Amino acid sequence: MTFSSKFEAKYGKDGKQFMKKWIAALESGRIKRLEGQLGNQNGMCCLGVACEVLHKDGLVTKELKPSGSWHYGNEYSMPSTEIRKKIEEVVGRYVTCANLAEHNDKGRTFKKTAAVLRTAMKKQGIIIK
Repeated sequence: MTFSSKFEAKYGKDGKQFMKKWIAALESGRIKRLEGQLGNQNGMCCLGVACEVLHKDGLVTKELKPSGSWHYGNEYSMPSTEIRKKIEEVVGRYVTCANLAEHNDKGRTFKKTAAVLRTAMKKQGIIIK
């Protein structure tokens, strides 16, 4: 079973359930924002939060490396190609993972990132509450 088919089986084809979890995690205030990597014991970048949602739901592996960084599916600075493709498919043409990473590393707060994601979904007719 491919990542894409596992994702759709878990969250539906539109990915709304995934987006709800990702946005809720970004807005929770419980995660410190990091730059330059998906995450470590001190916090995560916005895409690391997405990977953590996927990990908690059993769709990707997570490994703590000796450097202290978390690797999701053997990646540490960006989600794997299959994860990036699926995220970009779900949020549509309005947001890319590269854009999210760039803005995260320039200081965009998680709340602002959540608002961007919410708007991207709304443009597709999917309301995330």
